[in-house]
Amino acid sequence: MAIIHRGEIVALAAPETLLAGLGHEVLELRVGGDASLARAALGSHGVPVGTAFAVGSTLTVPLHDRSAGDVIAALDRAGVDAAAISSRQPTLDDVYLRLTGDRLDDAA
Repeated sequence: MAIIHRGEIVALAAPETLLAGLGHEVLELRVGGDASLARAALGSHGVPVGTAFAVGSTLTVPLHDRSAGDVIAALDRAGVDAAAISSRQPTLDDVYLRLTGDRLDDAA
């Protein structure tokens, strides 16, 4: 599968391989304001956020070997208020957003 963004191939691999980069579970947080600020706050409170990505007010954090409880505790320590928190399996949409930083609707 190729992921193309603005005329450039940004990833070329089997879907399973692309999904493996996000682990088996992601935590999705809807925060007030800019989610990139919440991402930075989590990073400063010990949560590795290298594969986390923000789109609008939604922050998606791949859990890899962390538990959802660890990330939620770090949110609390960082003083980040989340209006909604959910966990789910990652999708190819998540892979695209992590690689491009754009909404799928905006790229169409």
